[in-house]
This record gives sequence, structure tokens and C-alpha cells, in this order.
Amino acid sequence: MRLYRVEQGAVVEVENRYYLVNEDWEVLVNMDGIVNYLLENLSGFSEVSAGAVESPLAPIGDRQELWACGVTYLKSKVGRQEESKASGGADFYGKVYEAERPEVFFKATPHRIVANGA
Repeated sequence: MRLYRVEQGAVVEVENRYYLVNEDWEVLVNMDGIVNYLLENLSGFSEVSAGAVESPLAPIGDRQELWACGVTYLKSKVGRQEESKASGGADFYGKVYEAERPEVFFKATPHRIVANGA
């Protein structure tokens, strides 16, 4: 199963078939039991062609923000430490990388986020 955000709303792909989901994107992706909901209601969704997902939008709603956790790669950690030496913040990235619980960073507002490949 795959879920796409497109101009028309949300499209779910199940076994190479595509269905337009009649739900607001933000309501849908925040739904408890989303997989079961989609599978149980598949027959009520309109089937669409694979072309419906050729130009997907970023999978984030207009009222959501993008946040990230920690530093993903050692090379990234070292690079961030080098960049922040002058400001005295180099040690901060070491703590983030090695923390038991990762730090959470604000990354972008919805209008700055692009879809895969954009």
C-alpha cells in the first residue's frame, strides 16, 4: 500500500490499483488505524488511473510543519561541528548525535517543502 497527496486529494495504491480517497489530507494522515480504514473503505473510493500519481505533491498538509530529529550521518555531524566552531556551538552537534533521545529541529513551513524529485 502507498499513499499519495495529489491535487485532487489523496490517492491510495493497493495491488497496482489506485483509488481517490474522500478525506482531507491532514485528517487522513493523522487518523488512528489509517491502514485498516483505507482497506475497509476501498470499495467506497473511486478508482483512478495510475496517471493520478504522476505528479505527487509533498506529503504534508497546508497547516503542517516539517520537523527532523538528530544528525543522520557521522560525516554530517563532523561537518556541522566544523561550521559552528566560530560560534562556540560545535559541541552542541556532538551531543545531538550521541544523545539517547534525539533533539528535534524545525526544518520548514509547508510552502517551502517540495515533493520527491522536485
